[in-house]
Amino acid sequence: MRFLDERQSLYKSVLPAIRSKCAEIGYELHVVDLYCDHQQQQEFGQIDNTVRLAELLRQNRISHVVPIVFVDDSLGPAVLPLELTRKHFDYARLRTPDASSLIEKWYTLDAQKNNYELRNEMMFETTFETQEADEKLWHDEKVKLQFALLHIFRTKGEYEQIFQQEVYNEIVSNAELAKNSVWLIKNYDAVSGHKCKTTAVESKKRLEQLSYLLTNNLPENNIICYEVANAAESIKKIGTVLISIIESVDKEREKQEAMYTGISEVLLKELKIQSWFGQNMMKLQDVGPDDVMERAIKYFQDADATYPLILYGPPGSGKTTTMATIPKLCFPRYNETAIVVRFANVSANSSSLEQILNSIVVQLNLLDSGKCTWYKHDVQLYSEQIARLLGSIGSKRPVTLIVDGLDQFENGLVDWIPQSLPKNVKIVVSASEPSAYLNRLRQTIKTMDSYIRIGDITDKEIDSLFSVATIRPIGGETIKTEHKTMAAKTWLELQVSLLCSKIRNSKQPPSSENWVEAIFDNIESHLGKNKVSSVIGLMCATRYGLLDSELVELLSSDLSVTAIPTSAGLLWATFNELMSSFLYWFKTDLYATTRWKNAIVAEVASRRYSTSIQRMKEKLLLYYENQVDDKYGKKSLQKRRKLDECTRLMDRAEAINKFFNNLDWVLEKLNHGTVLQLMDELSAHAQEPEVHFLRDFLSSAIPAVMDNGNQLFSQMSLYQPVADRYRALINAPPFPTLMPLVPVDAETQSSKSVALLSDSPGATGRFDLVKRFNDDANYVITVSTEQKEISVWNIHT
Repeated sequence: MRFLDERQSLYKSVLPAIRSKCAEIGYELHVVDLYCDHQQQQEFGQIDNTVRLAELLRQNRISHVVPIVFVDDSLGPAVLPLELTRKHFDYARLRTPDASSLIEKWYTLDAQKNNYELRNEMMFETTFETQEADEKLWHDEKVKLQFALLHIFRTKGEYEQIFQQEVYNEIVSNAELAKNSVWLIKNYDAVSGHKCKTTAVESKKRLEQLSYLLTNNLPENNIICYEVANAAESIKKIGTVLISIIESVDKEREKQEAMYTGISEVLLKELKIQSWFGQNMMKLQDVGPDDVMERAIKYFQDADATYPLILYGPPGSGKTTTMATIPKLCFPRYNETAIVVRFANVSANSSSLEQILNSIVVQLNLLDSGKCTWYKHDVQLYSEQIARLLGSIGSKRPVTLIVDGLDQFENGLVDWIPQSLPKNVKIVVSASEPSAYLNRLRQTIKTMDSYIRIGDITDKEIDSLFSVATIRPIGGETIKTEHKTMAAKTWLELQVSLLCSKIRNSKQPPSSENWVEAIFDNIESHLGKNKVSSVIGLMCATRYGLLDSELVELLSSDLSVTAIPTSAGLLWATFNELMSSFLYWFKTDLYATTRWKNAIVAEVASRRYSTSIQRMKEKLLLYYENQVDDKYGKKSLQKRRKLDECTRLMDRAEAINKFFNNLDWVLEKLNHGTVLQLMDELSAHAQEPEVHFLRDFLSSAIPAVMDNGNQLFSQMSLYQPVADRYRALINAPPFPTLMPLVPVDAETQSSKSVALLSDSPGATGRFDLVKRFNDDANYVITVSTEQKEISVWNIHT
């Protein structure tokens, strides 16, 4: 039962309101529809639910999944056992002569497992003209086979248990998923002109059993009996239930964020992201105790090795995977060594040298003293603090700092890496060869033992890389390559296997760039050049990548990509599944996007699709200009995305005039983003006088504006150069602002140390921290270390 009318009502009447609600509270709505119509199959060729299920699995890694399940009186498609033992297979054929041919058709022998497995419908040949008739035939055959098996195994109760277990495993046994699922049970009756599909006692028993399970695992309101005669009311109830679920998810998130852990929330999130990325990189490629790893192990074991270790090699050679594996292979499980690991460009807080060093200093300071201290946002200052903190920690316990991919940043300073390390301190960094960053490292760190080269990627490593794209080896089509045999169960797995085989067997020279070019060639041959060009153009045009919902919406409006707007989601899901080995979730403090996992893939994609990227920048700029709705306030995800991306999408001079010279935009950026992200954008235009002033001011005001950008004007009054420039705004701020009664003297300010912000420039009236209450903006807390005061102020008195 496909519930076509109900699905259309859901799309037209319910989802727009849900999308609006999500945008209001800072969430993204992404729809994964497991139903595939014939128009989509005509456009995309032979395809099945594997792509959609894979997309659902991908989303489940970071999203709150809300299943909407349509159930009719026959409970949808027939439920057949995925496996039959040889004994049960022979017994079923013997006991049901009429159905023996169906049993042989739908079950195939898996010689390795020595049992029979259920065939996928995609293993049967069909054409577009006969697709609908074939699907009806397959459905009828499976229903007939289902009742035949029910009759055979009724006395043992085996088949009934199979059905119950299928339902239970999918949703009911997952308490979180069950709580957030919505079930629409549609009952057919003679009065409304519909006849029940079956009146079998077994169907009734199955429905009763399902209802019992749902009642015990779901809120009663989440089970909706859909009435055809009162469809509008049923659809309205679905929307109400979905909004209630979304609000409960948001409240749960706020409750978790309010929990005190003793660690900076920004640091804690960054550590989780870095750990998640490192674990996934270890799975991507099999790194064993080869020569590189053996030399690394010796380095850590050698107490006299007071130099940093530098791993270098060509792009795509496996440096990041090796760096991710070092903590696992080089340190015993219960070793007391403190290990600090950072991977470049895996999150917004690791997207520049300044941000990575800031994060490292905050973590080292926590390890050293248990305190979280903020410093002026400056690479030189961070360098001094890293050397000091590593030495202090090293005097108490071994400490290792591992930083990967620093050559990816525009700021190529290497002075932060000490040439000689204190006792118990080790540092490992990686860089691509050739690169200007590696050249600077060689000029600064001259110890030959510091350098370990990682060679070009081998055939074995290529096999390991591509094998993760094949979902699971189950009986079906088999692909043989030079190195191993892979079995593909579904059409998608077959395509991935063929793609890998074609790349391995190509006559391309053994370089990473050529391998990547071959991958793009094959993806284009499968999905179409225009489609791939548009998808990659959108991915590469942005600073942080695109949300899934953004990318699907942009593709659906492009007739050169797809003639069917609803097929855009299927295109994006297929691209993600075929390229899964090279993509990862990039996370900011508010959202997640899809980006290239490997720097060489990103580099080749940017070069190959440069024309499309430029075209998409104009499209994206117009898209963000039209999308923002000011009514959503600070939590608006749309506004945040516009603030994060627009300076990247337009001409440099235009960006400076429209944004960086506009204090209203700066204020919005502080309140909707983070001050460190703003600092990165300002650094890219630091040669402009206005931008340079603004960057210097924010560098000293980080603690005050980090949590609340509305402190901008009061902090400006404490920084004389900026105060003169923006005097009119400071004297008449656009909202109630706590201002110091005694201004700071510029001459006094310049004579003070600016190292530690708690000791940074100030006179009477200087506050190190100004923070408004989250729940009541009428009150402000100020901290002044110089006066040794913590004060609470009413802004109206």
